[in-house]
Formats: sequence, C-alpha cells, structure tokens
Amino acid sequence: METALTIVLGDGAAFSGETRCVSPGGAVVASVAPVVEGEILTLAMAEIGVARGRVARFVDGGFAVAFERDGREARTAALIWLEERLEGRRSELRAHPRGVPPPATATLTVLDEPPEIAPVAVADLSFGGARLISPLRPGLGAPVRLGGLPGRVVRHTPDGLAIVFTGP
Repeated sequence: METALTIVLGDGAAFSGETRCVSPGGAVVASVAPVVEGEILTLAMAEIGVARGRVARFVDGGFAVAFERDGREARTAALIWLEERLEGRRSELRAHPRGVPPPATATLTVLDEPPEIAPVAVADLSFGGARLISPLRPGLGAPVRLGGLPGRVVRHTPDGLAIVFTGP
C-alpha cells in the first residue's frame, strides 16, 4: 500500500512523495525530489511519524532510504510495530489505549509567531496524544496547545492532524 509522505531535505526544501514499501530499516520512496546518494533527509510518514535517514540507492522513479537508528525507544517501537503489522503478526500496538470521545470540540493554539488559534473536533484521545479534525496544517514538530495541554504535531491526516502531548 502506497502512502503519501513529505520529504524534507537538509536545506529545508520539502517535496511530496509516496512510500512504495516501508520496513524498520528503511523505505523505498517514489518522488522527483532532487536527492543525491548519501544525503541525509527527513521523511514525514503517516504510519510512523517523522524518521531521519540517508539516501542509500536509486530505484526506478525514486530512491531507497536507510533509517537512522537513533536509539529513541519510541521510534524503534514504532518501526517494529510497523514491521509486525505489515507481516500480519500484530493488528494494533499503542502505548496508551485510545478512546473516541462523545462529540467534543477544543481550542488548538499553534505556538508560531503570531500564534494561530482555532476550534477543532477531537476524533480520538489517549493519555499520550490526540487526533484532531481541523483545516489547520501546522508543520510537523510544530509546538501546539490543545486547550491547556502542550504538545507537538506528529502527523497530518486526511481530515486534520495528530499531536503527541509533551507535558502537563
């Protein structure tokens, strides 16, 4: 299954693409992004969020990226979850159970300069984060506040965005 992603090069230039396949070790990406072998870049993927990697080789219509194993436990767990899900060994693995609240709205503040404030619908919620329905598209990693809870954007969805909570 191909999934849309954003490719961010070292100079900050962003390009769109699609994953052809993803594993814990890397991804094959279909894109016209002007990359060179060995270049370090960032992929923002819906399945696992943001992953850094190095262009390993070129393939027809794109390139392969070898992910950095940066020792971050959450990233490694997400990559293992993805591998097991793709192999059919796991249907779902989450750090916190998710719940779908009754129809709920909240205020999302994007903490850029100047701050942007907008009402959002809460699609699902856990102790670790939330998926929100909103036309806002702050950048991946952007600091936000959902009501009074600080967080950061970890992915975009077709109807909004997902955030992870970063503190009390």
